[in-house]
Amino acid sequence: MRFLWENPTLLAAARIDPTRPIAVERVRPTLRVGPDGFVVSEIGATFTQEFRLSAAEARSLGLATRAPVFIRGGGQLRFDEGGRLSFAALKPILDPDRQRAKLAAAQLATRPANAAAPPVPPQPSPRKIAAPPSEVSADRRPTFHP
Repeated sequence: MRFLWENPTLLAAARIDPTRPIAVERVRPTLRVGPDGFVVSEIGATFTQEFRLSAAEARSLGLATRAPVFIRGGGQLRFDEGGRLSFAALKPILDPDRQRAKLAAAQLATRPANAAAPPVPPQPSPRKIAAPPSEVSADRRPTFHP
């Protein structure tokens, strides 16, 4: 958990709300065979953040709703044998495009079968993620996968 707060690049890429709690779902060691045939020992950790937004808060995030909404995000982090971040798969909670798509899917799932189909939401723009500092060698830079 502390790793998230002490790593501003990851914190920005994960787009989590720093004022709300984060839950670490699991931390577990893994073994895998690398591309060179050597056994690699790593640690995997997953975290989530979820909370309810009032209708006004949801509208300020860019969500078209008249009711409170429940939003969720998180990620999976993988650390190498030295404890350095080597991989991050993220689902940002404060990503309006992602939350709009989730809200549209939830509304589609709950609408009556005879109701008209809702308009198709616009395609999300490609996400840009901050690069790691240049003083980190290319083979030690973490890979971010939003």
